[in-house]
Amino acid sequence: MKHIVAIDFGSSKVVTAVGITTPSGIKVVAYEEEPVTIGIKNGEITNDTRVEQNALLPTIRRAEEKIGEKITEAYVNISGKFIDCSETAYSVIRPRPDNDITEKELAEYTAKQFNRKFDNPHTCVFEALAQTFNVDDNIGYSREDVIGMSGANLEINYKLIYGNESIIEHRRKVLANCGIKMIKGIVSPIASARAVLSDQEMENGVALVDIGKGCTQIAIIKNNVTRFISSIPFGGESITNDIKQVTNLSSSWAERVKVEYGCCVEEVASESKKLILHGEGGAKEDEVELVLLTKVIEARISEILEAACFLIDQSGYGKKIPNGVVLTGGSCYLQYIQDLAKVILDRKVRLGAPMSSISPDSVEESFDAFSSTAVGIILEANQTRLSSSYTFVDRQSTNIKPSEEPVEKEDLFKEDHSEDNNDSKSSGIFGLFSKKKSKNTVTDTINFDRKESTEDTLIGEEENEPAFEEEVVRPKVEEKPTFKPEPKQKSKTKTKSKQDQDSWGLFKDIFSDNNEA
Repeated sequence: MKHIVAIDFGSSKVVTAVGITTPSGIKVVAYEEEPVTIGIKNGEITNDTRVEQNALLPTIRRAEEKIGEKITEAYVNISGKFIDCSETAYSVIRPRPDNDITEKELAEYTAKQFNRKFDNPHTCVFEALAQTFNVDDNIGYSREDVIGMSGANLEINYKLIYGNESIIEHRRKVLANCGIKMIKGIVSPIASARAVLSDQEMENGVALVDIGKGCTQIAIIKNNVTRFISSIPFGGESITNDIKQVTNLSSSWAERVKVEYGCCVEEVASESKKLILHGEGGAKEDEVELVLLTKVIEARISEILEAACFLIDQSGYGKKIPNGVVLTGGSCYLQYIQDLAKVILDRKVRLGAPMSSISPDSVEESFDAFSSTAVGIILEANQTRLSSSYTFVDRQSTNIKPSEEPVEKEDLFKEDHSEDNNDSKSSGIFGLFSKKKSKNTVTDTINFDRKESTEDTLIGEEENEPAFEEEVVRPKVEEKPTFKPEPKQKSKTKTKSKQDQDSWGLFKDIFSDNNEA
């Protein structure tokens, strides 16, 4: 039985996942993760030794115990905030025009793209994705259509994904120190897309938005081809930092409060509830108003979604994705993020995690939205669908010219710096859910026992109103989840201003009439 090993170097954790092929599909038999506090920033390894000793080795050893054999090779993710994407055309005159075009011939042309030269000698190609093929006068064919055709002039339009070569080298070095050979690198948003998107979505057209800790990554898939890749240099960690700055909480507590009570829509936040944090001995240390917490989260998530919307529109596929947007990553567990995304992105939105893409008897951890990248690496390693079959780690150097010099018709390594002139979404903090609050509210409290043990959980106790129960349950993402928690009851009823009514109308479909406060 051959094991497929995937290693995901994320900004918040390192994951070693192992899968096998079964009659019911890929079964994930081991999923081991270790948190990372120092050594990885925005998906790029910055401290090889710490990552190797504190995160990678422990996950490998635990995975080896579960599968009963030593891990010697692995597929890894490629991520980073400076990964870029551009188009280029590769044109060649075929020496034997009467011969059929074969898969092997196309693979050879793809391999040459990994040796392209850049102005920066440290830049290399991570992925070369063929978009369309032109054979003589036949234009715009797919890979499936062009195989078996014949002709003298072949032109392939590629989407090249590239970035700093150090991203690869650090991963290769850390793996080598653990006795593991790096087989292939798979760009993280491609892996995540492979894990959470349905076959129908990948065919019709869909955008994946993976909100990670250090950055948010975007992939657009249409006709089963990766059409666009991009990255936004902030994610869940930015939300935590904002909470820390506004509330003066420590980083660890800001993260815990975000995870347990994070909500993306100020409209549904209770104006009269506070999170009261108690230290050892019961002494009160900090308190956070829920409405303030929600304001901070809404502002940053809105910024991330606005940036994602801009990039999707700039990709040229904004109107070609009828299946809308799929959100994945840890931040998709924030309450009401799906509803906020529908307003900002103005598209269909669902939340995604590996569900139908893997065998139902896989380990439980593999079905979580946090596991999308690792599971997607296994799936893509088993059957290449959204990446190229060429292994870029076999290339000799980015500066070596290919043996057969191609005739370049057009090389579009350009960045589009055009500005978005749509001011309707950029007033204030996006101006989407502004609302005047009454200052005359009754303050209820939620008391937290603040202990250093990581085993301790946040326990809420309501003062004055025993009927209030704030049970924090992290929901599982289903294949097409709704993620519409019950709105929190406000303590007092008040009359809305005209501005309130207009703002509230954006989410009136979420609530029944008797819940409106």
